[in-house]
Amino acid sequence: MGTFYGTVTDGILQFGEESSKGALTGNANPKAGDRLYKDINGDGQFTTANDRTLIGNAQPDFIFGIGNTFSYKGFDLSFLIQGTVGNDLLNINRQNLEMFTGQQNASIDALDRLTAGNPSQLYPRAKLDPAPIFSDQFVESGSFARLKSLQLGYSFPKEWLKNAHITNLNLYLAAQNLLTWTNYRGSIQR
Repeated sequence: MGTFYGTVTDGILQFGEESSKGALTGNANPKAGDRLYKDINGDGQFTTANDRTLIGNAQPDFIFGIGNTFSYKGFDLSFLIQGTVGNDLLNINRQNLEMFTGQQNASIDALDRLTAGNPSQLYPRAKLDPAPIFSDQFVESGSFARLKSLQLGYSFPKEWLKNAHITNLNLYLAAQNLLTWTNYRGSIQR
């Protein structure tokens, strides 16, 4: 439960490797720039049916949170930091933007795809193939730490409030979800 089951990528098929490594692309007519996949079952060729394996786990190893309040001479500062460690996420947006089919938007990484003048081990060639293979290429670490809340307040001295018949007065500023630290590429903040 909560695991990703798919294929394992193994680089990009380079020019001149079509006959030696073409069977590891999953394509009937392999071409330079096709993505290579690992032959998990050892039969010398790649098929999505026979070469799938565990490629990630969405369940975190642990979830954490820490909060505290500090007070000094009428001022108080409170915070809450929360996060997870050890979980994976599927970046489906990245998968769609790195298809390079010409039928939809593409990421800026399309400029680094394999072409005759640009050998690449990261990004495949542009081609009309709207059926991506589910692989570890788009499973990323979902670990994060987030400054969930931060509040700074000031409590006015009671002797200042006596004449106005006010028992307590507190002025504060608060922020929610202020910062997130993560390596997940689908996150707005890094």
